Amino acid sequence: MDAVKYPLINFLDSAMFLSLAFQVGWAIFTARMKALDDLDEETETNEYSIDSRTKLLEDMGSSYGGFIYSMYLLQYISVITVCPALSLLSTPYLWHGVKRRGFRLMMATILTATSGYMNFGWLEVIFRMGQGEGHMWCFPVLLIQIVPPRPEIKTMYAAWFCCFTLLFVTMIRQIKLLPRPLLRWYRTTGRSFIHSSDQSFDRKITQPLRQYFRFLFRCNRKSIKHMDLDDQQPGKVKRNDTLMSYDSDLEVQKKLKRQKHDRRRRFLRIIYLFMHGTVYVLVQVIPMYMLWRVYWLRSVISCVVSKFVTENEYTDQEVWNLDTWSFSQILAMNLWTPALLEAIYIFIAKEEYPKDPQYIQEKRQLKRETIERERLEREAMKEHDSDWDEIVIGISDKRQSEI
Repeated sequence: MDAVKYPLINFLDSAMFLSLAFQVGWAIFTARMKALDDLDEETETNEYSIDSRTKLLEDMGSSYGGFIYSMYLLQYISVITVCPALSLLSTPYLWHGVKRRGFRLMMATILTATSGYMNFGWLEVIFRMGQGEGHMWCFPVLLIQIVPPRPEIKTMYAAWFCCFTLLFVTMIRQIKLLPRPLLRWYRTTGRSFIHSSDQSFDRKITQPLRQYFRFLFRCNRKSIKHMDLDDQQPGKVKRNDTLMSYDSDLEVQKKLKRQKHDRRRRFLRIIYLFMHGTVYVLVQVIPMYMLWRVYWLRSVISCVVSKFVTENEYTDQEVWNLDTWSFSQILAMNLWTPALLEAIYIFIAKEEYPKDPQYIQEKRQLKRETIERERLEREAMKEHDSDWDEIVIGISDKRQSEI
């Protein structure tokens, strides 16, 4: 099974950082569209803005139909790149082989939040374009009629909710194994890294994160307490339980209460496993559905565009085929980006203690053997010193007797 386990662990980094690169490209496209929207507001009064808008249109496409087409493609591919990283990170079989899971969980949280923010914002823009009359030339109207915004909004909301639920359930499970990184994130969100005049803006950003981590710790508090009670040795009794140990009625009540708590814990565990399994399967199916949507949309657009005869056919194909990434660029990016970002994270957050149970057991056994060996060496040194002292004392007594 190692032939399957370790390639999947290595593929996790490639999938995660490919998604990160795509989210950065999505943000750049958003910034360029925002600049185009600002130029549209100044077109009537400023001649310079007319030239800038024309140049930006030439760089990004020929009309708003190309923009809507690009938005749909970017939304689909954004979800397609996030789902494999989340599914690999939430696979329990791979948890013990993934090092620095706190870093991976942090990256998955950033990717999921960025994807949701970008997708929901642009879906609202497309929905407003479908409702209004601005910039509605013939092809944008046809494209919005072919792919109506309202069903797309529901589909993207459902896909993002499945991704967020899988991430949330995984973090609740991982908080038992990684309490320190999550606690470090919670404390980091309470700090202010910008100027005092902008602390209100900083507080608006970090407050939802603090509430999210506080809710995670609250959800897992009862299970941690129950785990501490189970780990308690039978010979040691807590101070609050000393009086209960002498009263049989109270012991029976305590036993019944613990049985009730065990039933509740088993019920919650069944709900957790059912939710985790259902969402895990849905996250596997969502990329396939999105790929089918991309294939269908590209086939429809190519069929519509091929009906028009233009002077420069190759230019039109470049305008509508915006995914010009080469395989060598993606391969080079996936080779050096994971190592670079992980090195930066290790430099900032320091090395984390490995969580492999076998490694921990071997390290504890080695520590016990080292302590035992040092104890034997100290005892041997003490015996040697005592023998040497007896020899020295005997020699000194002999000399005194001779004198």
